[in-house]
Amino acid sequence: MPCGIGCRRLGLRMRGRRKHEFKGRSSGRRGVGKMLTEAASKMLGGLTSPECLFRPTQVLASFPSEAKGIYGWWFKTVPPPVPSEGLCKFKGMSLLYLGVGPDSERSRRFLRQRMGDHIKPDASRSTFRNSLGCILADALRLQLECVRTSRAKGGGLHLHFGFGSGEDRLSRWMEENTSISWVEFDRPWEIEPGLISQLALPLNLEHNSRHPFYADLQALRRHHREGAKRRVDPANHRNS
Repeated sequence: MPCGIGCRRLGLRMRGRRKHEFKGRSSGRRGVGKMLTEAASKMLGGLTSPECLFRPTQVLASFPSEAKGIYGWWFKTVPPPVPSEGLCKFKGMSLLYLGVGPDSERSRRFLRQRMGDHIKPDASRSTFRNSLGCILADALRLQLECVRTSRAKGGGLHLHFGFGSGEDRLSRWMEENTSISWVEFDRPWEIEPGLISQLALPLNLEHNSRHPFYADLQALRRHHREGAKRRVDPANHRNS
């Protein structure tokens, strides 16, 4: 379903911070599937026709402390080589990414915590920020590098990659060129796959292998990661 048509059909606008909740549960799979489809339709309307768009530096203050829900990331321009076909548009901006907080029933990482990972100048903690940095690497003179390490379960060393001194340039670009919409929902992880399936979201990886840009984005990330690994000096991390 083309996004423009879908937005017009759904036509639901978010009023302030309205919360959409499941009204009940069905014991049968068909009932649950129908319930999730209806909930996903409401979320699509709230996200794709938002009444409020927030800059990255504004959005954290807009969340109640333990708000759960779904957020969309809008771009003034679509950075190459990201494809622009089928994107959802709103007031001249394009929706490229969708995320949830929390991402599971057990998680205590609500919208504020999840969004904080994207906004903080440390791409090693955000898949979205890491992907965007790889896409903008040439334009912003960014180079992926090992910024911290941790011990893997098997006892080995796990490397975490970010953009070091380039993180501030990436943050400035995001502030000048992107905005965020969001809507509250009590169990966002349950409808995330359905929402992603309804929209063209080239910067999403999870639940999005069907998208034509998926393989290209994975290859681009892998290219930058392998380059960063080659630049790692083992002596600097042997005792980390």
